Amino acid sequence: MSANTKKSGARFNIFDILILLAILASIAAIGVRAYFLASGEENVQTTRVEFVVKGVSEVTAQNFAKQYATLYLDSTDAEIGAIISATYTAASVEAENEEGKLVIASHPDKMDIHGYANISGTWSEDGFLVGGTELASVGKTITVYTQDATCMITIVSIPKAH
Repeated sequence: MSANTKKSGARFNIFDILILLAILASIAAIGVRAYFLASGEENVQTTRVEFVVKGVSEVTAQNFAKQYATLYLDSTDAEIGAIISATYTAASVEAENEEGKLVIASHPDKMDIHGYANISGTWSEDGFLVGGTELASVGKTITVYTQDATCMITIVSIPKAH
C-alpha cells in the first residue's frame, strides 16, 4: 500500500528565472529611457547660429533662403529650428587671370547663401548638439533641409554655453 501523493504539473527551473530576469530588465530599461527622454527635453535650448552655404544653384538658393522656413536635420528628419534671415550672392571662386595670378571671381551659375537660424538642441561638454545628436561647432558642415531645398550648411559662428 503506497501513499498517493499529488504532484503539481508545474515546475520551476532555470529557464523560468532567466525569463523573469529578462522581463524585469526590459521594464527597468523602459523606465530609464523614459527618465532620460523627459530630462533631455527640459535641457533643449535654442541658439542663434550663423551659417553659409557654398556653390548652390540659384533655384536652390531662392528656395532655401526663405525667411522663417522650418529647418530639419537630414540625418534624423527632426525639426531643429527655422531660418531667421538669409541672403545669397554670386559664388566666389579663385581663378587665374591673364598673368597667371590667382584672383577672386564670381561664378556665373553658382550662389553662396549667408544667413542666421534659430537652432534647437542641447549643450554638452563637447558643445552644442543640434537636435540633441549632431555636434555643431565653427567650421562644421551639417546637412539640413527645408520644405523646398536640401543644403549642407557650414557653421560660421555659434555662441558659447551660458
